[in-house]
Amino acid sequence: PGFRRQAFRTFTQVDGLPNCDIMALHQDREGVLWLGTEGGGVVRYDGASYAVMTMEHGLPGNYVRAFAEEADGGLWIVLVRAGAWAESGVCRYDGTHLTRLDAADGMPAALVWDVVVDQDGAVWFATGAGATRYDGETLTNYTDEDGLVPGALSSAAVDCRGRVWFGSDGSGVSRFNGQRFTTFDGGDG
Repeated sequence: PGFRRQAFRTFTQVDGLPNCDIMALHQDREGVLWLGTEGGGVVRYDGASYAVMTMEHGLPGNYVRAFAEEADGGLWIVLVRAGAWAESGVCRYDGTHLTRLDAADGMPAALVWDVVVDQDGAVWFATGAGATRYDGETLTNYTDEDGLVPGALSSAAVDCRGRVWFGSDGSGVSRFNGQRFTTFDGGDG
C-alpha cells in the first residue's frame, strides 16, 4: 500500500537531458520512454542511455507537444518551431527515418496541439482549425461545419469503445463515433 519514497529518481541535464522542461511523455510497446522537451527536441531513453533528436536531425521544431504510437511502432510527434508559435509540424518516426506532414500535404495552417491513433489505425490531430484525420494516404480536415465543436482544439483521446474525443479551448468537447461528431457544451450539463 502506498508508495516508497526511494522508488523515485529524478533525471536532469546532468544525466543527459537537453533541458528539464518536459512537456510530453510516451512509453512505447518496447518499454522505451520518449520525452518531449520545451526547446530541446525529442529524447529517447531506453533505461540506460539517452538519444536526442532535434531540428538538426530533421524535426520540424524543438518544442514537443504530444506523441502517439501506431500499431507497427511508428511514433507520431507534434512539435512547434522556436520563435514561430503559429507554426507547428507533425512527423512520423519509424525508428530510422522521419516523415513530415505539412501544409503541402493538406495539413491546416494552424497550430497542432495533440495527436491520437484510433482503433482503425487512422491518425487524428487536434489543431487550432479543427480536427484532421490521416489514413496513411489522405488528410481530411473537419470543422464546426461538420458538427465538431467550434474553435481551436487543444486535446484528443480515444476511449475504450474506439470513439475519438476532442477537447476545445472553452467550447466543450466533441466525440466522433466513426460516422459523425456529437458535441457537448456547457448547456449539456
